[in-house]
Amino acid sequence: MPELKLKAVNDNLSKATDFINEILEENGCSMNAQMQIDIALM
Repeated sequence: MPELKLKAVNDNLSKATDFINEILEENGCSMNAQMQIDIALM
């Protein structure tokens, strides 16, 4: 499984969501579910 290590700072939020969304898309996750996960990350 891919892994991403980032410091827990606001500047890294977009990197984290991009990373997660790429994995979700590769696994056929719906856009609605992706948006809900993005919101949960915030």
